[in-house]
Amino acid sequence: MAKIGMCILCLALLFTATVSLAAESVVRFDKLRFITGTDWLQITGVLGHQLSETITGKVMVSIADSAGQVVFTYELPQALSIHPQQEMPLNAVLTNLPVEAWWPERPTLYHVTLTFTAGSTRGEQTTRIGFRTFTAEDGHFYLNGLPYFLRGLQYTPMFSNGADEKLVTSLQNEPSFPTSLMRYLDEANINITKTPYQDLADELGIMNFGNGQGGYAMAPKYTSPVSSPSAIAQLRSILEQNVSVYHNHPSFVIPVFWNEAERDHQGIIAYHAQVRELIRELDPSRPVVANLGFGRGVNSDIDSAHWYWGYHTAGSELFRVRTAGSLAELQRKGKDDLPFVLTETGGNYTDQNGEFPYSRTGNFPTPDYIWIGRSHNVRADSLEYQAIVVKELIEGFRRARSPHNRIAGIIMFTAPFFFSDGKTITPKPAYTEVQTGMQPILVSTDSWKWHYYCGDTLKTNVHLVHDDVLQQILPAGEIRAALLSSTGEILTYTTLQAPELTYYTNWQAPIELVLPEVTAPVRAQLKLEYIVAGKVLSTNSEAIFLAPRTWVMAGTELNAVPLAVYDPQGQTAAYLRDHGVAFTPLDDLSDPQLLRFPALIIGVNSLKGSEVAAVRDLLLAYAEQGGRVWVQKQAFNTGCLLPLSIQLSSLAGHSFMNVDRINHSLFSGLKQSDFRFWADAEGDDLLTAAQGFRLRQVTDLRRLVVWGTMGAIQNEIVMAEYLHGSGSIFIDCSNTAVKAATDPFAGRLYANLANYIRNPKPTGIPTLTKPVQFGDFASEQGIIVAEELQGWKIQPNRKGRILTGNVTINMNGVKQAAGHLFFNLTDKPTALSFSFLYPSFTRATATILVNGQTVGQRRVDFGQTTVTVDVSELNINPQAIQVTLALSHTNVVVTGFTAHIN
Repeated sequence: MAKIGMCILCLALLFTATVSLAAESVVRFDKLRFITGTDWLQITGVLGHQLSETITGKVMVSIADSAGQVVFTYELPQALSIHPQQEMPLNAVLTNLPVEAWWPERPTLYHVTLTFTAGSTRGEQTTRIGFRTFTAEDGHFYLNGLPYFLRGLQYTPMFSNGADEKLVTSLQNEPSFPTSLMRYLDEANINITKTPYQDLADELGIMNFGNGQGGYAMAPKYTSPVSSPSAIAQLRSILEQNVSVYHNHPSFVIPVFWNEAERDHQGIIAYHAQVRELIRELDPSRPVVANLGFGRGVNSDIDSAHWYWGYHTAGSELFRVRTAGSLAELQRKGKDDLPFVLTETGGNYTDQNGEFPYSRTGNFPTPDYIWIGRSHNVRADSLEYQAIVVKELIEGFRRARSPHNRIAGIIMFTAPFFFSDGKTITPKPAYTEVQTGMQPILVSTDSWKWHYYCGDTLKTNVHLVHDDVLQQILPAGEIRAALLSSTGEILTYTTLQAPELTYYTNWQAPIELVLPEVTAPVRAQLKLEYIVAGKVLSTNSEAIFLAPRTWVMAGTELNAVPLAVYDPQGQTAAYLRDHGVAFTPLDDLSDPQLLRFPALIIGVNSLKGSEVAAVRDLLLAYAEQGGRVWVQKQAFNTGCLLPLSIQLSSLAGHSFMNVDRINHSLFSGLKQSDFRFWADAEGDDLLTAAQGFRLRQVTDLRRLVVWGTMGAIQNEIVMAEYLHGSGSIFIDCSNTAVKAATDPFAGRLYANLANYIRNPKPTGIPTLTKPVQFGDFASEQGIIVAEELQGWKIQPNRKGRILTGNVTINMNGVKQAAGHLFFNLTDKPTALSFSFLYPSFTRATATILVNGQTVGQRRVDFGQTTVTVDVSELNINPQAIQVTLALSHTNVVVTGFTAHIN
């Protein structure tokens, strides 16, 4: 029997009469609760039986390790008498126990057996526990007395539509599912999650917090404190029931009473204060959150926030976490010095097809928010975007964490697994980023520059984050940074010596790599390794693009086309000369000699806002004669130069450009995700565009070819070509020309534009060569502009696009949704066909117009319907056809369109 240094025993004895014991007496241990420290144990509960006589006996406490080896036994010194139909309270505290603490990194578990013996009658109860403390104080979490950073993933699996729910339900019925899921989390270096599998969480060392999974979400939601004795008793009973779910689980560390309750309702706040005190009475050993995510520390021991960065756009949001110094709000003390935790963040999660669903179902963001909207490979681009946001958020907050601020944890809300067949779990690319970013020892960079020309110097800071609690001193080591080609070839590398680090500290230092010459563009990886005594303790990688400057040359074969350049600033002219473009400088746009040139470039910041009207007239006259002009970024919004009804807008905070017709020569050598943002070593201006405009009249789409959009639903036009006469005016609100000298992606697009503008004819409205399948982005290229106020808004569902645009009132006062298509055909159309999916039994009417003329009105029936309209007798020019479809019910979904020709 192990020695006990001190035993504090408090036994409440009702009375001590002794009686004879029945041989088969049943003694129960009820309402047991175990509160532990690293070497002490408090046991509370009651003993009872159903006999008609009082029994008296002794209680023995035995503690055995996971192998069954008894490490401690102790008999409580005072006999207990248990009376009929009554409960005998038990409260014992044992200290200086010979046990090891439970850590996520080393989840040591024990079995505590309580035995009541009275003659030949025994009652016994065995419970598995772990010894640990978990507190929130001074802006940090402390596990077993040491600061501890939460590296978490919200409850998984998650789903937001019926199809996903069926797959997850099927998988959850597989016996191997819980173990498989929890092991994936363990291997991803997750130390906290929400899970109902608490035994597995104890065994694998994954901490758990409440809100439905062993927490307090079962408790009723009141809008004012409970006052009547019966209501208080009921509330206490519910809370006791919840405590009983997790009391013996060392992995359960944070009870949560409610999730995202109304944050400013004074009655709810007062009710939460009452609940907090009740919880503290029942379980003083765990920090409590009354209102997860919205309470921000009110009536809680934790300042928790739900910031869904990366949900709508990841522009300015990701800028804030790239560099630790940008998180100024979190660098200070506050909120009563509570630890700050993003208990939900990174809320972009692909569905079980690996895509962002076409419609906003549940909590999924839709592709229109980011650069997926015109993708030819929706699955690949969706998964890539999800992984990028996960990486940036996890690593950014971990780099920012230090002993000097309140950043105490980040818990991602993302779906890193496929459950596609309902039988197995398969990781998504985002899982790899979770696994990397959550390493206890993390090596990471903080540069915003990933796009380089050969000969550039890669400059960045390398961070080393030490959160390995079992290694209080991290030995000095070496950081190796190597640039690897797609085949794994080392293009260049450098090393950096890292000093010895104490636990819970971050260290950073600059590194530089002179980038080698390559003959063709390379999509490389900057691989980081932290090595101690020949052993790799941490790895990471960063995508790097490297290109030779020849890749952004503008094509000297087109120099035979006379080109005029108006550039009082001289910046554009210098760039064109360096890139082999022959041109004639122009000092005055009103120069009559301008019409001798079939192409014109107006350089960066060459125009004044006061000149807009005069310049517009000059450019229209120039285009009327067949001239092609490219207006680069100006100090004012260049949308003003178009003779259209437009609304100007600012795009601050929206970084991603969504380009149309990615396979067009205008975007040769580029892919959709290359337009996330530009790269800049200083991080001063990474946005692909800062200004844009919207059309006020849908008919203006006849003359405007939209090449690039941005904004919350990609409704801000940033690159467009106005068709006028036999020429065009290409309006460029992007930062392409500004970034071309430092970013090869911008340089390549610049070269493509320089080539494009010297072609004799603009591309014009696209020609339909095959049916349009709405929701199949590739078949929609250039057909529909994403416009919030009119046209088909990019808000499609799984079956096709929902018409939610221009609302009009017909003669009968029925609201209609109108959608518009603009296209060319190779020949005159003979018929137009629309396919519909209609979920209602009420009648819906589709009205079809061609170039403003009504050509037919048809009923749309429940289910799948195809409506075909004969237009063979109409005098339709196959060039620049506008088809308008007006529906009397907005829940009719248009799934396909075909223009028939002979």
